[in-house]
Amino acid sequence: AVARAIIALRGPDSSPEGLAYHFEQAGDFEPAAGAYLRAAEDAANLAEFDIALEQLRHAGVMIEQLGPPACHRLELAGTDEFVIREARRMGLVIPGERLFIIKGVERWRAAQVR
Repeated sequence: AVARAIIALRGPDSSPEGLAYHFEQAGDFEPAAGAYLRAAEDAANLAEFDIALEQLRHAGVMIEQLGPPACHRLELAGTDEFVIREARRMGLVIPGERLFIIKGVERWRAAQVR
């Protein structure tokens, strides 16, 4: 209930660490895992690798709590193959075209400003 209230007040992108904690405490492991993964990515983007690893460990624990079907689905969702398949399903990439996945754009833009 606390995590849902935070999302209602501040939006789904607010404080992934806090959302993860509250989802975990409520036993809502799938959104907790997703929030921990977002927190890990945020920490890695700030070069806070120790924190990123800790958040990834928490995400792993949450994924293990989900059991086989949901666990497998979350593992697949982080792969490039999943992104490509979903882009094709949504009509963003037509057959014969190649999808290029570019990561770290925000970091590159920040480096260009300096």
